[in-house]
Amino acid sequence: MARLLTVLAVAFGTILAAVPFSPADAQWVFVARKALGRIHQMTEGQQNGRSGYDFATVILDAPADKVFSTALEMARKNTSVRILMQDPSQRRLQIAEGDRTATLNVAVFNDDVSQLMIA
Repeated sequence: MARLLTVLAVAFGTILAAVPFSPADAQWVFVARKALGRIHQMTEGQQNGRSGYDFATVILDAPADKVFSTALEMARKNTSVRILMQDPSQRRLQIAEGDRTATLNVAVFNDDVSQLMIA
């Protein structure tokens, strides 16, 4: 699950950054340019037969609709993931990779700032 969260965050960041660097550099340029704060992550491993979880949030200097539409487009183009659910009005997307799932929510803070949450 942590790998899926990392892949999603980096992939969305690369598209939103839209800067002419090599792909590896662009991923980190996005974090520096668009993330208004640090990325917060919480992880809990498996306990008593129950599966664990990962949760990550970041505040972005980008409109929520743009963040969501970019995430949805990236998911559609990524052949290793399946889209399980999409709700553009709520800016919510659920995808799966193998037996792991992730839900992405984008919240509006103001016209130009949003919060990306991936669980």
